[in-house]
Amino acid sequence: MKNFTERFIDSLFSRFSILPSVKFSIFIPVKDEEAYIFKTLTAFSRQVDLFGKSLDSKQFEILILANNCSDQSVALIKQFQNNHPELNIYLEEVILSAKQANIGYVRRKLMECAYTRLHKNGGGIIMTTDGDTTVAPDWISQTYREINNGAEVVGVEYYYIKMKWKVWINLPVYFI
Repeated sequence: MKNFTERFIDSLFSRFSILPSVKFSIFIPVKDEEAYIFKTLTAFSRQVDLFGKSLDSKQFEILILANNCSDQSVALIKQFQNNHPELNIYLEEVILSAKQANIGYVRRKLMECAYTRLHKNGGGIIMTTDGDTTVAPDWISQTYREINNGAEVVGVEYYYIKMKWKVWINLPVYFI
């Protein structure tokens, strides 16, 4: 586990290369989610396209930031990673200061990280969910379809950011 300063928080996930096939970068901030994280991650192992066919997991990556966890969340995530090597799940476990350990700061840093990663691939879609949320089996495909049909944002609850290089931010309404 690392203590992060502002200077080093920008290096999150830098030790993990993005696959050239990745079109979706999904980030999940986690803080003591042991009761839910397995179900959250299982939903990504069952993603399907619009016709119900399994979605190629090489098209998406999952960036998990475990922030100040004091439960078994990290151990469960690592176990899930080991049991699902076909998924591109990357985990950073950090201890953030009280000033940084708020969801606004964490989401902003994760968005910046996902943006930087997708920029290397010429663009893509940034998506986010929470560690206690189970997304629909076609969540990725439905989001892609809506953006392909001209939507600038899909399922936004409170804000969106449109960036250069055809990178879109998807901040969904959270369903449990």
